[in-house]
Amino acid sequence: MSINLKAEMVKVVPYDPKWKVEFNRIRVQLLSYVGDLIVTIEHVGSTSIEG
Repeated sequence: MSINLKAEMVKVVPYDPKWKVEFNRIRVQLLSYVGDLIVTIEHVGSTSIEG
């Protein structure tokens, strides 16, 4: 079996307040699919934290 992984460039950028809004939109959508099957959904990443 072979896995074909495409290399992508990673770009680190300053925090953007729009990310919090977008994450919350996606979180609500995911929770509507999985209901109480999970405890929480969190956004993790060095640039996902304000300040």
